[in-house]
Formats: sequence, structure tokens, C-alpha cells
Amino acid sequence: MSITPKVGTSVRIKLEGNDRDTYRSRVADVDKKHLYLDIPVHPRSGHELDVKVKQNLRIEYLGSGSVVYKWTSPVLRKAYIPTPAIQVGLPDKAKDLERIQRREYFRTSLGAVVKITSTADGKQYVMKAVDVSGGGMAVKTTEEVTLSVNDYVVAKFTLPYSEYEIEVPCRIVRLFQDVDEEETEDEAEDGEGNQDKDSAEVETELEIQKQEVTPKFAKTNKPIETLVSMAFTDMKDPDRQQIVQYTFMRQRAQRRLDY
Repeated sequence: MSITPKVGTSVRIKLEGNDRDTYRSRVADVDKKHLYLDIPVHPRSGHELDVKVKQNLRIEYLGSGSVVYKWTSPVLRKAYIPTPAIQVGLPDKAKDLERIQRREYFRTSLGAVVKITSTADGKQYVMKAVDVSGGGMAVKTTEEVTLSVNDYVVAKFTLPYSEYEIEVPCRIVRLFQDVDEEETEDEAEDGEGNQDKDSAEVETELEIQKQEVTPKFAKTNKPIETLVSMAFTDMKDPDRQQIVQYTFMRQRAQRRLDY
């Protein structure tokens, strides 16, 4: 079975030796020996990666069955097909090819204050956490927000009990109003049948989603809550592990209460 990504597949790229910055690209063309990728772009700054021939890149993409493929390839040459692209090696020819089965993450309720900063204009919001998983989180506010689906923000919050501080880039995947708070929290604490998609799966959904959702604020005496669902992007592994440990702890505590 071929593991070569199809034309149009989204890929993530890092410079070898630099784990901080992740760039996004897309498979522009494929031949028998090579992939041709659009010039990688940083998702937050919008800056193109200054690619050099023979520069080693770490490339990854989400294949079928929620399997992530990662490999290293040098930039073989720059091409025009007709747009600018870079030529790299195929994953099945790489000596360091990794296959990682992505797990889905359980959501659990979270009582924390979350500081949200828009990467576009630097505007800040203070919101209340609703739930969290290893793949993302939901927050709510009665403030009027000017954010939209697909916007990038930075979320900063502290996990209860461990007092572990997390600051993570996020992508907004949904905004909506008039959330039934009790129902939302009950669903978040229900581990079975209510799993949060990992960030790569969320990105796949967003490729399909065409309509932006911007909340509207009705004139009423009762404050209207807006709920913002976000997918984590470029999260550090230690931060993700802390969140996963927190969700496991909450699930064990809930099971003890159920019994």
C-alpha cells in the first residue's frame, strides 16, 4: 500500500534541529521519485520559509487511519509547476520514516481562567475554561469578541492541582452562543463517546468548512455567553502530557463518585 500523500494533502514542515517553528505547506505535485511542495508558510506570521537547496526538512502529514507519517528529506531543488515549489524525497524512500498512530483525546471539564490573545491584532480577552483535552479546549465569555473561525490566538492558563502553567498557540474552530452550561459540562466529563479530535483531524474539518462564524450580540438584559472552541497548534510535548495526565485524574475521580 502506497503511503505517498496525494496532491492537495496538507503537510507540516520544520527545519531540522528547530522544533519551535512549524510551517504549513501542501502537496502540489507527485512523480515516481519526488514530492513537490508549495513554499512553506508560517501559520501565524504569514512569512514564507527561506528555503535553501540541500537544507534538511522534517516533514509530516496525516494519512489514512489517523496515522501520521514523519520523515527527513533535503530540499533537492526549487521548481515552478507553475507556482514556486520545492522538490523533496518520497516518505517510503526515507531511512528515518516514522509511523505514529494518533490517539483521540478525552475531554474533561476545567475550572480555570484563560487569557486569550489574538495574534492578528494583540487584543486580549479573559475567559472561563469549559473543558480541555490533549487536542484543544473550549472557553466562554460574556464579553463581545471580534474573533472568527480560523483565527489564531494564544491561550494562557494554569492547570488545577499541579499549578502547571501553559501558554499555547491555538486555532479557533467554532464560535457559538446561548450555551447550556450544565449540559456542556456534563458532556465534557463523559469520557465515553465524547472524544475531542486531535489537531490534525480538526484541520481536515476546517478544509471543508467554508463559512466563517462571527457571533452576534443581541440587545438583552441577560448577558449572552459566547463559547469558543479551539484546537491546539504547535503544542510542546511536556505541556500536552500535563493536560492528558489532568484529564486522566479527573476521569478517575469521576468514576469513584459514580460508584
